[in-house]
Amino acid sequence: MKKYLSICLLFLAFAACKKSDEYSKPGVSLPAVNNLSLQKTQAQKITLGWTVPNAIPAEIEQPLSINIQVTEVISPTRTIVINEFTVPASPASFVYDIPNATKTYRFIVKLFGRTRNKDVNYASSIYSLGQTVQYNP
Repeated sequence: MKKYLSICLLFLAFAACKKSDEYSKPGVSLPAVNNLSLQKTQAQKITLGWTVPNAIPAEIEQPLSINIQVTEVISPTRTIVINEFTVPASPASFVYDIPNATKTYRFIVKLFGRTRNKDVNYASSIYSLGQTVQYNP
């Protein structure tokens, strides 16, 4: 019985270590926003600015939206998500009221779009890579 159990465990160990083929969906992707900037406009307000790249694939429905995630920096390796916004019609700027001007915040800006061709096996929502800018008190 002990030998049988050892063989089963050995078989499981080899089966668990099997190399799996990673699969990535072929298809379209969105480029990241360009020239991300942050300007303090008033005591508690900042304006984020960016440009949307011209090279948007034809497979993406227009207009694009902009996804903005606001995180509070707790320590160099730890942040907490404060807000997340999806702004329609691909604007070039966004005004945000800082909750506490004495804290440090990071803003991650991404393009968000949907594919024209829908596939029931995949989500049609696509995000670009995020660009980050930081607010320091």
